[in-house]
Amino acid sequence: MIKRITLWFIASVILPVLLYIGYLANTLSSNEVILKDLYDEQLAAVLLNLNQYAWSAVDNWANDVARIPPGEERALRFFLNNHPAVHSILYMDTSWVNVRTVTARSTFYEPNAVILDSLKRRPESIRQLYSFLKTGYRKLLPIRLSKPDVRDPLIAIVFLFDSPGSGKKLAALTIDGYQLIRNILRPRLNEISGEQYDLGIQYRDGGTLIFSTSDSDPGGFRVSKPLWIIPEYQVGIRFKNRAIDDWLGNRLILNISIITVLGVLVLVGIFIVFRYIRQEMDLVRLKTDFVSNVSHELRTPLALIRMYAETLSMNRTTDENRKKEYYRIILTETERLSRLINNILNFSRTESVKPTYRKTLVDVGEIVRRVLEPYQLQIEQDGFQADVILNPVPRVLADADALGEAVNNLIDNAIKYSRDRKYLRIETIRKGGLVGIRVEDRGIGIDQKYHRQVFDKFFRISSGLVHESKGSGLGLAITTHIINHHDGIIELESAVGKGSVFTIWIPAAKES
Repeated sequence: MIKRITLWFIASVILPVLLYIGYLANTLSSNEVILKDLYDEQLAAVLLNLNQYAWSAVDNWANDVARIPPGEERALRFFLNNHPAVHSILYMDTSWVNVRTVTARSTFYEPNAVILDSLKRRPESIRQLYSFLKTGYRKLLPIRLSKPDVRDPLIAIVFLFDSPGSGKKLAALTIDGYQLIRNILRPRLNEISGEQYDLGIQYRDGGTLIFSTSDSDPGGFRVSKPLWIIPEYQVGIRFKNRAIDDWLGNRLILNISIITVLGVLVLVGIFIVFRYIRQEMDLVRLKTDFVSNVSHELRTPLALIRMYAETLSMNRTTDENRKKEYYRIILTETERLSRLINNILNFSRTESVKPTYRKTLVDVGEIVRRVLEPYQLQIEQDGFQADVILNPVPRVLADADALGEAVNNLIDNAIKYSRDRKYLRIETIRKGGLVGIRVEDRGIGIDQKYHRQVFDKFFRISSGLVHESKGSGLGLAITTHIINHHDGIIELESAVGKGSVFTIWIPAAKES
């Protein structure tokens, strides 16, 4: 039955919940990827604009130089003075013989040989310059001039132009990369950044920062791209508001945390449901055992009563001693049957409605004497050693009948579960503001692992000598119910083979 319920629960509840958690995790991850892509695309678009601006600035320089006749050296020097990033202008033809250089200031490095050598080794690039110019587009060809280990690169921008009277000529602008960043890109970076972005330019190899629009340490840029015009440099960008960066960075942790909490809640819910189902199934089993036990408990005394009643009514025996024995058995079985029926009725009443107790000031010693009186004959005939110690104790506020029933159940169990060592001790005691009734036996005892369960309704130990004794499994449950409604507690001390000690504690009444 439990297996069927388990399979049904897994199929109808657990699997859908787990699938939904998986779907939620996938959705959150997908949304995060989409948002991250949009975020990075927005930043990349800003970098694209910056690269286009730098390229456009150099292209404008090339256009300005192309409009100046090569012989106008004064105009060329004026151009160089107005553009500090451009060190020199080199004119040449494809014969590589007619070469002329225009400079506005002295320089420690003359790149003519490097430019010529690079162009001679790149004939295909030269052909492309001619092809693009025929279509009306002037293509720029960047050439690195400084050595790779030089961090501030010097580059040449080679282009083709129509020279009046001389046809097509090649020209090269020698550009200082650092001056290009300082004079051209830095103002543009400040203009773009505004209140929204942090931008900076750094060396691509070591990441050393050259310039940043942020006064504080920029940390890491969200997106970095090489400069088209000078690939040795890269430009980086991020939002000034780090909340988005932080959100994207912590989103995965948040998702995992949410899913983990949901998973834990599902597991806790599953555990609670399964525990409840198991308790209900155990209760069903206990009820089934209870019905079986009660049926046996009812049939046994009824069968004995009927058998001995028929024997006596038909005068099948004339021995007076034997008749007295039969009468005693009938009386004993009648009392046992009466107690069993009373337990069932009392338990049914406590389960269906909240019982009402008529509490008055009662003497617990008197209750013990009244409860013990019907057992005197059985105690003598069964050979019990009974020690009844009624110490003077305060009265308690209790329902006398209900408290008597609780004590009766403890005495009945003590007699019922005694085997070879027939000993019974009943004592009234006091501890602080509590009054106690202690019932002790030296019977078969109760295993430590069952000390809590014996107070549950319908519970009976299914192994050992306890299982061989008659009972319904209601006595201690009823006793616990009564004591709880008197603001008291019940304690158990017991070990297998050493007997049991049950103690009822009830608050002493405050008498004026």
